[in-house]
Amino acid sequence: MTDPMGPQGFTSTTQAHSWADGVVAGSGTVGAVVYGTPERHTITFAHEEFFLPANLRSPAPNMTPRLGELREALFAGDSTTASAVMLEAAEESGDPGELIWTDPLVPCASVSWSPDAAGAAEQYLRTVDYTTGEATVAWGERGSRQSIATLALRSTSRVVITIRSERAATGILSISNQNVVEPSGVGVGAVDYLSLVSSAAGATNDALWLDLRAPGREPGTAVGALTTVRFSSPGSVVTAAGDEGAVRLTVDPEHPLVIVVDIRPYPLTGRELPPVLADVSPGPGTAEEAQKMQRERHGSLMAASSFLLGRIEENTVHGTATSEQLWAAVRAEDAPVGAVNAIIEAAFAAGRHTIISSTGRLPPTLQGVWQGTWTPAWSADYTLNGNVQNGAIAALASTGNPELLLPFFDLIGSFTHDYVDNAARLYAAEGYLINARVTTHGHANHFVADYPHLFWVGAGGWALRFAFDYFSTTGDVAFLREWAWPFAQKVLRFYETALVERDGALHIVPSYSPENIPGDHTSPLAVDATCDIAIIRDAVAVGLEIGRVLDDDRFSVGWSALRNSLPPYRVAPDGALAEWIDPHYPDRLEHRHSSQLYPLWYRVDDAFDTPELKEAARRTIERKLAWRMADPTAPPGRMEMAFGLVQLGLAASALGESELALTCVVLLARDHWKSNMVSTHDAGVIFNVDASGGLPAVVASMIIRSQPGTLGLLPALPASWNTGEVRGFTGRGGIRIDRLAWTPSGAEFVLSTAPGSAASRTSEVLLVQTVVDAVIDSSELLEQVSPREFRLDLSSGRASGHLRW
Repeated sequence: MTDPMGPQGFTSTTQAHSWADGVVAGSGTVGAVVYGTPERHTITFAHEEFFLPANLRSPAPNMTPRLGELREALFAGDSTTASAVMLEAAEESGDPGELIWTDPLVPCASVSWSPDAAGAAEQYLRTVDYTTGEATVAWGERGSRQSIATLALRSTSRVVITIRSERAATGILSISNQNVVEPSGVGVGAVDYLSLVSSAAGATNDALWLDLRAPGREPGTAVGALTTVRFSSPGSVVTAAGDEGAVRLTVDPEHPLVIVVDIRPYPLTGRELPPVLADVSPGPGTAEEAQKMQRERHGSLMAASSFLLGRIEENTVHGTATSEQLWAAVRAEDAPVGAVNAIIEAAFAAGRHTIISSTGRLPPTLQGVWQGTWTPAWSADYTLNGNVQNGAIAALASTGNPELLLPFFDLIGSFTHDYVDNAARLYAAEGYLINARVTTHGHANHFVADYPHLFWVGAGGWALRFAFDYFSTTGDVAFLREWAWPFAQKVLRFYETALVERDGALHIVPSYSPENIPGDHTSPLAVDATCDIAIIRDAVAVGLEIGRVLDDDRFSVGWSALRNSLPPYRVAPDGALAEWIDPHYPDRLEHRHSSQLYPLWYRVDDAFDTPELKEAARRTIERKLAWRMADPTAPPGRMEMAFGLVQLGLAASALGESELALTCVVLLARDHWKSNMVSTHDAGVIFNVDASGGLPAVVASMIIRSQPGTLGLLPALPASWNTGEVRGFTGRGGIRIDRLAWTPSGAEFVLSTAPGSAASRTSEVLLVQTVVDAVIDSSELLEQVSPREFRLDLSSGRASGHLRW
């Protein structure tokens, strides 16, 4: 844990008329969104396991009878015919012919407080305390202020709400499932989800309850959720309100109304790989106990790392400015550097808070663990072609919370039988083919002609990269042996058996670069999307490294041969990095995704040692940013899909292009956060957590770059970040940056290795700094390898020093 540094919360003056503008509290297991006005505030609850069984769970269509025909069309560059074959094969195998959505994350209940006398709306304030996760709304004049504080207890299904009033306040407390049904227009299934649910509500003198039940679209998929609301306020008079699920009561100025909400859905079951999380018992119910527990659990996760620009003693803007004031300052013409840096710091802290608050036994969905509508965008699912990896979980390993990656592996491990089925039915292959969208099953059945997600093959290799990075930052050998190693064998077996040989090389066909269409084609289907080849190359490298660590070389020869047989990366005629390696498929750079830059995001692919590929990647980043900035607004403008900026920023950082990386961070922070400090999918619209995880990942990549045994300091430091400090960042090899503080003249660092970490098996680290040539002062110095490279002794588990330049 680090000492508190940087923003510890925020204050807002906006009254939220929609759930998507509300302030949030989350335990990881349950989420609460607080919105409304003094006349009526509503708190809407969701549970990480309550996905409505509204859609089909049919298997992936059987492509094997037509697979050869489909492949030959693609090798010939005829994606139109290939698309037709895909649709015909799907129909012949019994596919229903509709776009099958994932089961959506939906609300469990809403609790509302409607005081008879709302009081004046003056001095309306919303605050969130990052040390506890408590979200509070308060309003009214001195002597008659009222407030509602909401605290979701970490790793439990319990929320504690405390209503206070400086004068006696009578009102109605109610519970219902009448959440907003919004026509979001994006990723909404054809089913009327609300019509699938039946509900019953009731009230007693000390409790409200709501029971939701959904029979499910298919047999055996029924779910339910029981929400109980217990309240206690000594001296209060409780009477019936005349409606089911409602009571009238009084809040005494001397005794706040304490409300304890518990949400219990029917559990999800079934898995092949072993769980990696233990059960957690419910937490306390009183406000005082809740505060204490939250500082220990939620607060310690937040305190694991921090990021600050400028000298600490000079940076006081966060203590005085509201979120509205911070963002107004940066959106003004010629915004000063201090204003820009302030929102970057604020977005970094808010993003981490959002992700921590929505990581429980499962990772955050597209909308974290919050929901206020029965028509959620893209079902609020786990989209595995970029959103989760470049969004929700992107920064966990590097910003001090690698343990929060475990829920992601539990999610991936839940549907392994479906992955085997996907591989066999779609590619006549063995092993695991993980589908692009997940909630309640792993069938690759979500596709149409324009979005052939069934042929997205990158999710398995990408998950393997995260599994190794988790091990590399924690040294959890048991996880590596029991989960990652069996998983690696299944993922790489798919690649071994799905690729086809042509002209002396192995090719992935059909191949799909999310969610783009080659320049002069009508279908996204293609041969050798660059991201597919890059993921396979990286997955093989990870598999070989796991085998080395575990002293198991059974697969080394075959996996190495697979990697060496893949086609090389290609530079397009315009000098950009080609998105498809096969020249039959020309680029379309004008698109929100930048998946072809995957070779730069983690361990830079050794193929990029050549200046030609580095320059091609740089041109791609520049052109993608120029395209976005030509119309930097939400669709129909081009500032769409925040994690596309994360992809560009990570690649720019890897190339040392600090100003390009900074541009991505500024666009994320300035355009993708609202005053409730929750990020959005597009510029200012659609409640979405992708940027919340993605922005901290880009920031971390600009400050440190690591591989086991090597730590790079300040690899992409922009001029406007000439002074700053980070604490708690973590690198591959188990190296922890306890403190790194820099100024225009040098940097001070304190490094350590966690007990049992991968780095503890070695005694040295090569420290690389990329600003300018430097002189080092460190008692742990073993050797100065070059003016910018220093070998340090880590045998004691710690090293510190001062770099001067």
